[in-house]
Amino acid sequence: MYLFRTTNEHDAFALRTLRLESLRLYPTSFTADLAADEARSPTQWSEMAREGAGGNLGVLYVAATEPSTLVAMAGLHCQLQSEKTGHLAHLWGVYVQPAWQRKGIADTLIQQCLQWATDHDVRVVTLSVAAINPSAISCYLRHGFTVGGVMPEAIQVAGKFYDELVMTKRLAARI
Repeated sequence: MYLFRTTNEHDAFALRTLRLESLRLYPTSFTADLAADEARSPTQWSEMAREGAGGNLGVLYVAATEPSTLVAMAGLHCQLQSEKTGHLAHLWGVYVQPAWQRKGIADTLIQQCLQWATDHDVRVVTLSVAAINPSAISCYLRHGFTVGGVMPEAIQVAGKFYDELVMTKRLAARI
């Protein structure tokens, strides 16, 4: 059993642990750099966790098996403060620990991010996904994302380059 919720400042250590695990286990799935995230200070992790509760910059949802045991995450970064791009958001950091995969957790986290986006008048959500990750691509397609293009050689890991697909989803405008 798990609880889905936004992060808070008390999640800083658990969030750091989960995020670094994702970057270690699946380096070709994320554009974030492991060394850069390892170098973040405790204050930066606390700020990220606190901001994840939702605000003008976005939201960070997690799945927890206990209050402080995080097993999955998905974030949404927005430009809500910008008049020109305030209608756009980017889905990022979708990760489920291996033992918890294939249980619908990623689907729920993505649904929550999309609902938050709708509630905040976001009209278009984008994401990028490694072209070599068919299970993630299938998940995003299930949620109505479509492939809009390819970023060739978007990620380099151990001297090898990987393409990313750029995917988008248009949300229904609220009346």
